[in-house]
Amino acid sequence: MKSGTIWVLSLWMTLAGAPAATASEGGAQDTLPASPAHLLEQAFDARYDVDLVQILSLEVRSRGKTVYRQRLELASKRIDGRLHALGRYREPSELRGTAVLIIETGERSDDQFIYLPSMRRTRRISSAQRIDSFLGTDLSYEDLERPRVEDYTLEFGPPGSVEGEPVTTIVGRPRADAGYERVEFLVAKRDAAILETRHFKRSAATPFKITRFPRADIRAESGRLIPTRILVESPGRGSQTEARSEQLLVNPDLESSLFTMAVLENARPIPGLER
Repeated sequence: MKSGTIWVLSLWMTLAGAPAATASEGGAQDTLPASPAHLLEQAFDARYDVDLVQILSLEVRSRGKTVYRQRLELASKRIDGRLHALGRYREPSELRGTAVLIIETGERSDDQFIYLPSMRRTRRISSAQRIDSFLGTDLSYEDLERPRVEDYTLEFGPPGSVEGEPVTTIVGRPRADAGYERVEFLVAKRDAAILETRHFKRSAATPFKITRFPRADIRAESGRLIPTRILVESPGRGSQTEARSEQLLVNPDLESSLFTMAVLENARPIPGLER
């Protein structure tokens, strides 16, 4: 997949074109934008077009029991139209100082680097490693990338709802090699918030990964919709990763020099966060 940034930083319009009418589940007429690309572009803008600093806590559960917890500090900034992201682990002790740097390229897969303090070295994440689990969570390195409309061929799926809220389903098939055959974006009709995504393997009827963004935990600020709690479930593995924002600063003043290889390796603190 080309172009992207950390989903965890993520934390994300007016419909373009003439709307088309379609029947909803209840038989009433809903209006859709002229194409799924228009609606998905709106949803991505609302969610990702923002600079952030935050502390994120991660809890990994297996078969309903907590396996372990992680805490990391994160920052993201748009530089020359490309999103840059830096994440550094605080806990557990064995991961403390481990850091990830992701830089959008715009033309190919993102540049992703991970610094391992125990080895005192930085490793570049290759394209082949993008489907690997990210440090024992239900996320893959591929999930750390910001999606873009041009990454997919798109079509509308059947109407649906998430916790009683009406959504428009957009089905995306990646144009480049990926760890899945298709993804469904469940986009709220009222404000284009992404409430859920579902990833499917080839020819599978059920998703192998479901990511939920509960409405009650979406923060609206500066015209953006930022999830402060994210649930990632792997039904086949019986595991789930929950991410929560403990501190969150929206559009802070960040120096571009923070998003460099030198900072990745020297443990320079991310500004604005409580220590």
